[in-house]
Amino acid sequence: MPTRACHRSNQPSATSRAAPMLAAPLLLALASGIASAQPTASADTSDGAVPTPPPGQRDLLGKGRMTLRANTTFSLSADLDGEGDSSVGRLGAGASYAAPLTDSVFANFSYDVEFSFYDFSNATDLTADGDPVDSVYEHTLSVGFNGRINPAWGWFAGGGVKIAAETGANDDGIYQPIGFGGVSYRFSDSLTMGFGLGVAARLEDNARILPLIQVDWRIDEQWRLSAGRTIITEGPTAALFYKANENTELFVGGGLNFREFRMDDEGPVPDGVFNDNRVPILAGVDWSATPNIRLIAGGGVTVWQEYQIDDANGNEVSSQESDPSGMLFLRLEASF
Repeated sequence: MPTRACHRSNQPSATSRAAPMLAAPLLLALASGIASAQPTASADTSDGAVPTPPPGQRDLLGKGRMTLRANTTFSLSADLDGEGDSSVGRLGAGASYAAPLTDSVFANFSYDVEFSFYDFSNATDLTADGDPVDSVYEHTLSVGFNGRINPAWGWFAGGGVKIAAETGANDDGIYQPIGFGGVSYRFSDSLTMGFGLGVAARLEDNARILPLIQVDWRIDEQWRLSAGRTIITEGPTAALFYKANENTELFVGGGLNFREFRMDDEGPVPDGVFNDNRVPILAGVDWSATPNIRLIAGGGVTVWQEYQIDDANGNEVSSQESDPSGMLFLRLEASF
């Protein structure tokens, strides 16, 4: 049987050659249409939900603020329903700049990049060679805005573009425009809710349209509930946070992850689309070492996962679910 190398181009595209210099996970939910301009209780101010900023950042509207982030996740090996098994490690980095445009309008500019390194073994029910993809990358550039209509009502809107492909894929057909918008309502100092719509183009499918349902509920001085977008997944989520002390929060939650990548034009499915969809349940700790430096770490279980491969025309070639598997994550943020 031919080896993997026989399928792969030795001349990566211009985009893929640039990718390693930029490095990786993006915890943007833009791919699933979950995004807004306002910073949140999550660790990612690039796409936060309507809720409030994390502790120590509530003066954000008074000045511009830059946030740099780096993170890594690793999903342990899991058996596929058919033949073979798989695991994946991710590395990522990003930067956001948030600043007021007027007394009532706030803007956030963000760039994130993620590299995922898949390790398939004998996954012959996905592709004949048992190794559908090796390394893939995502770049996401976005801008968001939010403002106050009155003390109770607010709004958010924005858009961007995502590039997602396997290393070596053609530059054509890898760009995915994204847009989002909605309103928020502040019921009290402890409860804010929002609703909107997010639209994300797909590589070889109809655009994904998802409702943006967002909640930030500070139950008491120690407990809070955040839904819509949190630090623990790349899609719609819900998480419960417990404030252990002034510098530390514990959390547990889960959500949905959606990823898709254009495949190498010399791979087992030339110019196809590799889909990776997951449901993780995670727990961890969010520690503020200083007012400007945060460390988020934890682990959990991916309770459901599906790989799907489509051809260049969007027709399904194969799909496989896998057994639950453990995962670990680590994230570092610095703001100034």
